[in-house]
Amino acid sequence: MLKKVFISILMLAIICSIIFQGFADAFKEKEKAIAAEKTISLDDVFKASGCEWVQVNVNGWAMLNYPDCPMDKMKELVGEAAEFFNLKSGYHIFTNENEFIRQANVNGLTNDGDLINIIISCQLHSKHEQETYIVVDIVSKKKNRQSKELVKKQEKFFKRLGAEAQISTTFTGTFAGEYSNKQQEQICAEIFDDVDGEITQVLNEDRLVSMAGYSPHLRDKLDTGRGVVNLQVAMRYSPYWGKTYIWVGSPIITTEY
Repeated sequence: MLKKVFISILMLAIICSIIFQGFADAFKEKEKAIAAEKTISLDDVFKASGCEWVQVNVNGWAMLNYPDCPMDKMKELVGEAAEFFNLKSGYHIFTNENEFIRQANVNGLTNDGDLINIIISCQLHSKHEQETYIVVDIVSKKKNRQSKELVKKQEKFFKRLGAEAQISTTFTGTFAGEYSNKQQEQICAEIFDDVDGEITQVLNEDRLVSMAGYSPHLRDKLDTGRGVVNLQVAMRYSPYWGKTYIWVGSPIITTEY
């Protein structure tokens, strides 16, 4: 009799253990799903690197619904863009036209102190159908300026144009002195680790280290043809300035590095 009771208790314990393990596994999977949905701002990713802040750059570009945009229309659109982004009065619209390209450009400072460059260009006599593109580049050197403010400004502008834009954010910073190639690789890799990122593309040449990949915690993404990425980190030492520069961009870096 006692033997039967003991076996029954043992079987009950095993069943409870299996059920509990099932609940535990389900809970862990739910925790992982919640963690993956957590969004981290690129501002925080950049700050975590520990570098000295230099600037933030937000670049947006799109194709316009003007296959062969005349110069007058280009100047009109560039002027409207200058007004939208509140460029200080006194700016000038520059134009260039030859057998290969037609282009209008304006740049200047906004009332907030941001530097803006706006370009509309159309390739002429190309093998493909003529297409007109607009590029808006914003650079802010205000350390406390949140990149999302500049991104929202870009989104609002391109929505107004009725254009589907590709917008990228790039932070630039520095470390004092020269960091070795190995140190640069380590810093880049740690940034990816901090956001559960997977590195899929690596470049290491001419004193430049660049890594690109994907993190589930960053909002934007871009299909490069070699895979989907939404984070790129690059580092290079500048002997002229005696500093090691770092760039952190999403979905890619869109400034010179």
